[in-house]
Amino acid sequence: MKYRTPSPYIVSAIAAAAMITLPPAMMGQEPANPGSTPLKDRSEKVSPRSQPVEDKSRRASTESTPLEDEKREAGDRTQPAGKDAKPIRDDDFKANRRSTPERDTNEKASPDAEKTTDRSPQKASPDARKTTDRTSDKADPYSAKVRDSDAKKANSESRVTSPDQRRRTAPNENLPAPEIGTAESDVMKARDELAVAHDQRKLDIKGRADAGKMVQEILGKHSNLSRAEMNRSNQSAARRQARGDRRIAADFLRQRLKGEADLRQMPPFFRNAATDEDEKEIGRPAVPEPYFVHEGRRHAFYPSREDIPAVLLASGALGRVTVTSAGELQSPVFAAHIPAEYSQRDVWVVSYPVATDSTITSHDILFREGSTEFADGHAYDMVLALTDAMLDPGFAQTRFVIEGHASAEGTTSDNQLLSQLRAEAIVRELVRGGVSADRLIPVGYGESESHHPADAPEKLLSQDRRVVISRIDGPMD
Repeated sequence: MKYRTPSPYIVSAIAAAAMITLPPAMMGQEPANPGSTPLKDRSEKVSPRSQPVEDKSRRASTESTPLEDEKREAGDRTQPAGKDAKPIRDDDFKANRRSTPERDTNEKASPDAEKTTDRSPQKASPDARKTTDRTSDKADPYSAKVRDSDAKKANSESRVTSPDQRRRTAPNENLPAPEIGTAESDVMKARDELAVAHDQRKLDIKGRADAGKMVQEILGKHSNLSRAEMNRSNQSAARRQARGDRRIAADFLRQRLKGEADLRQMPPFFRNAATDEDEKEIGRPAVPEPYFVHEGRRHAFYPSREDIPAVLLASGALGRVTVTSAGELQSPVFAAHIPAEYSQRDVWVVSYPVATDSTITSHDILFREGSTEFADGHAYDMVLALTDAMLDPGFAQTRFVIEGHASAEGTTSDNQLLSQLRAEAIVRELVRGGVSADRLIPVGYGESESHHPADAPEKLLSQDRRVVISRIDGPMD
């Protein structure tokens, strides 16, 4: 029988079978250690114990939640939103029909937008209400000047400036400079010059003659400041014409200053502080709240002797008021009435005796915001009625105090300064009407006796903006 060579396929099959049945030693491999643990299969094949992983692909599974389509412009391959998808706000101002309206914050207000207060005086709309400026760089009124501790460093061209002058010239990049009329500018200039002239002189008054001259320079009708106020007021003949109700008001003031009238019987001439300021109603004012009187005397506090107004230091030198350090006050009752801002200062006190049965609180004398100019004709008529009352022959030897009070808005120092300037402006108007400057003492209390916080409603704040007039007991010098 002839021998035939086996086919290559048969040879391969026999070899494969032999490899399967061969023991490990014959295969050239070491046998497995009986104590070895199986290795984790790190291949891509999933083991039975593997956990499902979240499918982060864009293909949604049956259990996936709909995603917001962040692509604003639909392409050819954009998938339509599912039935459970929610509409989202279009940030590109292209609202879809199911989007909800949002508030327009750009400068083009929609018809439904609410009015906001325009803090720029030149842009204010006719309906905008006045707001108190609390953010401007106002100079502290108490810092009337800065002493140069080293005279060699002083600029030869430098000069002392008053608080009002610093307030006008202080740079404020956020707000446009307000327009100031020529007449108002003249008043401010005259007031600045007067303050500069008295800043040092008031601390070293040389006798009664010098003190009397200072009072006339501040309150006299022939002073530059008084003339500037006359030019600014520009009162019309109709405003100066005597009104019947003003004569009735003058009669009531005359009786009250004598201590013979009840405040609950005020005539309707007087403005009602409780009414809305916008309505400008005239009515019976409420009986004023009590103010601080200790042993028949009123007390005004200042953080230092340098901060006492010149007219009060001059009045102290003339014996019309008492000027003393707060440390000399014996009664502990004063501690509650000294402003908290003065706790670390060398506090001084100006005091004077008053007849409490003559005191009258008026909300009729209002001023333009931040100014010493009367706000309206009624305010001016009130001053004229007060002038007629004080010109009564029975008051020829009687002295009066005119107190200015402010609401708690703004800073303590600003309010004190402005209330003092306004009290002096009232006194100068009384003097121009014929009342002697030697019979009048202006005192600014600022917010020290306000009854309402700065965030109180306007109707309550208006009650703190008041003028208090009292008769001073005691013989004239």
